[in-house]
Amino acid sequence: MAKTTTLKSPGAFTLIELLVVIAIIALLMSIMAPALGLAKKHTQATVCRSNLRQWGIIWKIWFDDHNDGFGSGGNPRWFGPMIDYYKDRKILLCPSAKNSPFLNDPAAKLPSYYGDPGRKFKPWRVEYPFTSGDFFFGAYGLNLWCPWTIYKIGGRPPEFLWKTPNVKGAPEAPLLCDCTVNDVAPWHSDEPPQYDDEPFLRQPVNENEIKSVCINRHPGATINCLFLDFSTQKIGLKQLWETRWHRKWYTNEDGDIDHNPPVWPPWMKSFKEYNKN
Repeated sequence: MAKTTTLKSPGAFTLIELLVVIAIIALLMSIMAPALGLAKKHTQATVCRSNLRQWGIIWKIWFDDHNDGFGSGGNPRWFGPMIDYYKDRKILLCPSAKNSPFLNDPAAKLPSYYGDPGRKFKPWRVEYPFTSGDFFFGAYGLNLWCPWTIYKIGGRPPEFLWKTPNVKGAPEAPLLCDCTVNDVAPWHSDEPPQYDDEPFLRQPVNENEIKSVCINRHPGATINCLFLDFSTQKIGLKQLWETRWHRKWYTNEDGDIDHNPPVWPPWMKSFKEYNKN
């Protein structure tokens, strides 16, 4: 009886060859995953800066319509009165900070974000007008040293305020930036978070509010910022203490010079230094 020989089909893989290919692909994916993740973060940071550039145009139009002043009429929620200037609420959100189930279900019960962990990647939520059932979500905060509301609110002296974009220090004065709350008023004496993404408790007012912007949200330990001259740039976290949040930065309420950098906690020690002294 003739012996039958089974021939391997041209181009076919054996089981061992297939497993080797799968193993190689898995190895390549594990090597590439960090690079792909970093590329995604850089893309998100770029989109974030693009959002803030759009906000620069919006704020420029707002100032033109309000005689180069903030003209809020005392309303504490900047994003509400400005709604006719931007329409699409998506530009309130940094793409790195969309980690929230409430974006798809605004009516869901919302826990207090003051003190919650993971704030740097979560948007804030504010009902406006109050008790209206209309919720705004955002990831940018207004610098309250720009007097959107009445002078001296929260203990901010009038002489410390930026009252118009037409000032010498406008390129150094933050207007809007990455933030875990919708507005913020840093003091030069504020202390940094003691660990990455430390929960920010906003009580008492004006105490360590810089924590809400000292968030490791973008690559290189940076956040994005729109300045009062309508330019945008990224700011290193240590650079936040070298940025002129109010007109008398580095001075206390008595007018005395006070420009000592804070003691950096361990998680920030390796970050780039920006001290101008």
